[in-house]
Amino acid sequence: MLKYFEKYFKNFEEDPKSSIEDMVKSCDDQLFSSGIETSLSGTTALIIVVNTLGIHAGSVGDSRAILATLPKKLTSEKSTQQTTDSSRVSKNPDSTNAFIYKNIYKRPVNPSRKLSIITLTIDQKPNNEEELKRINNSGGIVEKIIDDLGQPIGPYRVWSKKIHLPGLAMSRSIGDRFAHEIGVVSTPIINSFTYYPNIDQFIVIASDGIWDVMNNSEVVNFIEKFRYSTQNEGNSYPARTSNSSIARLVCEEARYRWMGIVEKEDVMIDDISCVVLEFNDLENFSQEKFLGEFNKENMFRSISIGSTWKKDKGNTGRNDPVRGSVAGGQNL
Repeated sequence: MLKYFEKYFKNFEEDPKSSIEDMVKSCDDQLFSSGIETSLSGTTALIIVVNTLGIHAGSVGDSRAILATLPKKLTSEKSTQQTTDSSRVSKNPDSTNAFIYKNIYKRPVNPSRKLSIITLTIDQKPNNEEELKRINNSGGIVEKIIDDLGQPIGPYRVWSKKIHLPGLAMSRSIGDRFAHEIGVVSTPIINSFTYYPNIDQFIVIASDGIWDVMNNSEVVNFIEKFRYSTQNEGNSYPARTSNSSIARLVCEEARYRWMGIVEKEDVMIDDISCVVLEFNDLENFSQEKFLGEFNKENMFRSISIGSTWKKDKGNTGRNDPVRGSVAGGQNL
């Protein structure tokens, strides 16, 4: 995707939605023709474009992106954790009474200020009403795995009616050719949002290995607590603020919390990946450093937005407490 972006980056400024869609399609097509075996393997994809039109998030699968932003009313109130995720629900619950236990590896983190959270993407699960309809119409079925006692366990998955495959736990992906024959697609879901310099703080992009053990508030609180003291370099262990980026610390925190899950359940730790995009770094980003031989005037306005953005004080672009998705100032 990087090569595609470098080649067509002007299009991402003028029409980010179509550009993201075309880039994902190109990636999926090239993967299919590469000779790599993808019948039962694939990947999620999450693309964030920040330009003079705003923030544009395109997602395929169940990786997630969230935006941390200053609340409308700044207060000195300490941040609190969401109470809805104070206990870990087993991945192997029975159908009537889910086994719930306290994860002793879960540690509260309280930053000095509370940030609001905007969800930029939607987790694309096969039991979602629209996704389910498409899969059923394509000859697939959506149901959970049944254990030896006849009880459903784990997340909803996509199955063929003819064979007990592929068992994919998301409704969109790149690759996964067998699943694509029964309703799974690679078309990204794209949302656009107004960007507010000095108000919007950072974006978190992470795979479900993070979100399985940390909710949105916990991730944002953790990053806000430690991001100012990290050195953004190093890979030695144990991970500390002195030898890590903030993204690495988030991954290590998630891995630590997974220890509490695997001690009680016969499960594998899910993929743990994280990128943290801090806007103060983005606005000071050097075009020359990134582009090198590709550098030309205004070639990369998607990065150099700090001095060109004009705020419209009369149009907040936030149609509800969690900011509605907008494109060019209009609701999608």
